[in-house]
Amino acid sequence: MFLKNPPPKIYVISPQLEGRLLRGSEPLASTKIFRKLQWNGQSDTVEQEFTTDEQGYFSLPKFAKELQLKAMEQFIAKTDVVALINGAEVNVWVQSKMSKGDDAFVSEMKNMQCDLNNRLSRVNVEHNLLGTVCIWENMPQEEDPNAL
Repeated sequence: MFLKNPPPKIYVISPQLEGRLLRGSEPLASTKIFRKLQWNGQSDTVEQEFTTDEQGYFSLPKFAKELQLKAMEQFIAKTDVVALINGAEVNVWVQSKMSKGDDAFVSEMKNMQCDLNNRLSRVNVEHNLLGTVCIWENMPQEEDPNAL
């Protein structure tokens, strides 16, 4: 039995992310941010560089690619966003995703604040593994394991 490969489709590798980079209450102006991307069959990491404005705001556009996956192949993409602070990379956003399109939680993100003083915390979102130092309005909350 032979399976025919499906036609190529557009896959969202990384969502659009907009927010403000802080250390405590201080905005991190003119700070370099790197987004590192990997996905199915991609042996090399694609790295993009961005810079915050004078108030610490950043905007990373959505990154999508047309891919042709094999019939039984599962899409998976990984995004790492790091800030360069005194020559060291500090994790801001670490995401692995298995959905091909935009993630619903991203379109609902408002007023994202990424405080590098926060510890990297897991965020419970569908079809994703997400760890971030960021918080935003309407952020999905981790379910209380002690709740009935």
